Amino acid sequence: MQLRVYLAGRMSLLRADAVVDQADLPGAFGRHLLAFLLLRRAPVRRSDIAETLGRTAVDGPFDATLNSTLSRLRTRLGSLGIDGRQCLVATGGTVEFRRVIPMTVDVEAAIAACDRAGVAWRQGDADTAWADAAVAYSVSIRPFLPNAEGLWIEQWQATLDDVRRRALQVIIETSLSSGDLHQAEVAAYRLVRDDPLREDSHRLLIRALIAAGDRARAKRALLDLSSLLAEELDVEPSSETLALLA
Repeated sequence: MQLRVYLAGRMSLLRADAVVDQADLPGAFGRHLLAFLLLRRAPVRRSDIAETLGRTAVDGPFDATLNSTLSRLRTRLGSLGIDGRQCLVATGGTVEFRRVIPMTVDVEAAIAACDRAGVAWRQGDADTAWADAAVAYSVSIRPFLPNAEGLWIEQWQATLDDVRRRALQVIIETSLSSGDLHQAEVAAYRLVRDDPLREDSHRLLIRALIAAGDRARAKRALLDLSSLLAEELDVEPSSETLALLA
């Protein structure tokens, strides 16, 4: 039976009918430790865990807290019918989460789906591209380990932000291709809202508005982009963007 792990939004682990919710895990340190080890896919030195997750995040001696937390995590994995000692292995000064059973992790699945969506779109398979992009987008809109802090958290959140951007681009392109102009426009506005200084996002919005026959709003979108680029970057829209309304 496959283990499903959710790290975006509320953290949880599911296997068959058994569920371990984030409230069942040993505190914030336990949640972050489990996620960190899961995503590293390799042994991690105890000193690196201390540096990454923060010695100040625990009370008392770090090694003692780490050992206790690992023990409690193994117990939780046991409630899912998983041998915790086979999964969470501490040896030789390192700790590792070994994927001894089939599993999917939502953020990894989102990255893979987004990559597939891009390939499918370039190969002309719009239906597959849209389906994979929708899966990727549904994960990427949830925050990675909410309320957690640290460089590795920021890096994973940046990765999800990139997934959301690329997924929206595919959704817009496939929606324009299929004639779902309302979906294309809604997705384009979301894309511009998320990253207003990306000119290619504005181009997609302008294309969506033109496709819908609303050249007036398309011109307004171009003027808004021109003002934004001048104010923030002291540049003008590219010839590629201007050509859309030439």
